[in-house]
Amino acid sequence: MIWHIFRKDLKLLWRMVIGVALINLMHRAIQSGAGIFRNASVTPAVLLSGMLGTISLLVTGVLIVMVVQQDPIPGFTQDWLVRPISRRDLLLGKVLFVALMAQGPIFLIEVGQCLAAGFPLGPSLAAPLSRSVWMFLAMDLPVLAFATLTRSLAQAVGAAIAIVMGFAIFTQATILYTNSLFNRLWVTDAAQVAWGLAGVATVLAIQYYRRKTTGARWVYGAAALVWLFVQFLPWQPAFAIEKRLSPQPLAADAVQIAFDPAFGRFHRPAGQPAPVRFRASRVEDDVDLWAPVRVNGVSEGQLLTNDGALERLIDPSGTMIDLGRSGTPIPWHVRSPFHYLIFIPKDIYNRLEDRPVGLEIDHSLTLLQANPAQAIPAAGGDRWIEDVGRCATRISAGGGQVELGCLTPGNPPCVTLSLEYNGTVQGAVQESGCGSDYAPYFGRVIGDSISRFARELPFAGSELKDAQVVFTPYHPEARFTRQVVISNIRLSDWRPE
Repeated sequence: MIWHIFRKDLKLLWRMVIGVALINLMHRAIQSGAGIFRNASVTPAVLLSGMLGTISLLVTGVLIVMVVQQDPIPGFTQDWLVRPISRRDLLLGKVLFVALMAQGPIFLIEVGQCLAAGFPLGPSLAAPLSRSVWMFLAMDLPVLAFATLTRSLAQAVGAAIAIVMGFAIFTQATILYTNSLFNRLWVTDAAQVAWGLAGVATVLAIQYYRRKTTGARWVYGAAALVWLFVQFLPWQPAFAIEKRLSPQPLAADAVQIAFDPAFGRFHRPAGQPAPVRFRASRVEDDVDLWAPVRVNGVSEGQLLTNDGALERLIDPSGTMIDLGRSGTPIPWHVRSPFHYLIFIPKDIYNRLEDRPVGLEIDHSLTLLQANPAQAIPAAGGDRWIEDVGRCATRISAGGGQVELGCLTPGNPPCVTLSLEYNGTVQGAVQESGCGSDYAPYFGRVIGDSISRFARELPFAGSELKDAQVVFTPYHPEARFTRQVVISNIRLSDWRPE
């Protein structure tokens, strides 16, 4: 009976299925047509692609609502009640339709998009499959559950508008708090999806097996409200989970961070303004301190990224003063002592500047290990680079720069880039994609299955025949925490000179 329900819905909605697929195809075609070299200019194609991306999500949602409402749940005159049809079969028939006819075309289109981009078959299948599964769990099933709560498409549209407006109000009301948080971790995103699925399962069970629409609406609303707050889960427990899941947790045992007063005071270059901290688009009245810090245990071929840090002062009476996220990230290329910037509210600084206080810094860190370096010609290079993606190079129109563009299936890679001539690095080494999100899956609702990044590498001289762009990709080995404890520090001693 499941297959019969699926075929019946397809016979009624095949035109809509084709229309939705064509919109998704147009969106991916425009994305691919932008090419491997991208810049920040807003072109008509970029605007159209953005519009089609939003439209494709909307029409996919409409298709899901329409298939559910071929056999609506609210009411007492439905054909499936009269016949009767197994409620389990009806539910599974709708889920099958959403998987094959709503998400299936997106998967096939993006596989073709990846193959057309020059990716090998394995990555061309893996990234779209991971994204389609994520979209099915994070978007399609919640929309399906929502559709069971309405009698008609008009009612569904009205309820959806109300939900979107509520979401916008919530986002605006919490934006200041959200901006004060650390970068999101994949554990938090996974927790949101898991909670959403629990709510979806409850609503579908109530609707298809009990047909208690009023109760199901309350459950859906409560689950959605909790879902909004899941993103505010405390950083420390989420990071602790990722720490336990580290591929090589012992690799970071040698890494230590310590206060290094022998490195001396920070000397601000002449003419350089003091750094400022913004909150809610306003400049905070803070004092900048520069604590000399040394990192040991990071060997050649490794990178250290700072995912977050919390600072606090302990005044002479033992009272703890929480500074929150007042520090700056540890430089990714750290190999020697450096000055760690900390912002102190001015009133606190004025009260404690010449008194001995304690300073504690809790760092959440990731140690990354290099994979073998690979290179392509600095001019006219174009090939697949393992662990990075397909990359190409060209000389900029004005000369003086090597333009680099890369397409990656799935999540963007953590990679360092350098321009080398006869084994000598020309200019600074650049870093890309080494953030705090190292999810073991690829999940994205907006966009497609390809990540894109571009860089411009300046060069001196006119001869690039033997120059190469060298890529060194990195993979995370260990997520860990370190605490720096500084006793009897005088804040005024570490103001810049």
